[in-house]
Amino acid sequence: MKKALALIVALMMIAGAACASGIDWGSMTDQQITMAIAEAEAELDNRAAGGESQAEPVKEVTVPMGVWVVGEDIPVGHWTIKVAPGQEMEWGTVAYGVQLDELGKDIEYVYDKPYYREMIKLEGSDALPNLTEVDLDVQEGAYIVIDECDMIFTPYQGKPKLGF
Repeated sequence: MKKALALIVALMMIAGAACASGIDWGSMTDQQITMAIAEAEAELDNRAAGGESQAEPVKEVTVPMGVWVVGEDIPVGHWTIKVAPGQEMEWGTVAYGVQLDELGKDIEYVYDKPYYREMIKLEGSDALPNLTEVDLDVQEGAYIVIDECDMIFTPYQGKPKLGF
């Protein structure tokens, strides 16, 4: 019972902080809300065990070049994607879709299916692409193809584990 009350108080504190910072809870997905609740529960468990606050900045994970399956390798949800620092190339390509080409190495461009491809550059570089990051909402069973250089995906919550 104490844990449930503490969780409610923690969620109220998160909601209050979100309102003060202008976060629109109504626009959050169920997964984003679930992740916020899981973080609040972990924080409460840590404090109950006598630990100090474990609140951390948003985590990032470097995703290497390759073909990745959403739901197996990369969790479903909203991701901000940018070029990882220290890459040989200062720009890369992110492609997202529901079908791979016949070689299985790129997204098949089909007009009637979800399809996205964008070239992004390392922040501060003078490479040709205009964007320094992209935002994608990715769905179960779709594919993400990273080409030319590794990318950083944010936020990474550490669960479920990425498949690489």
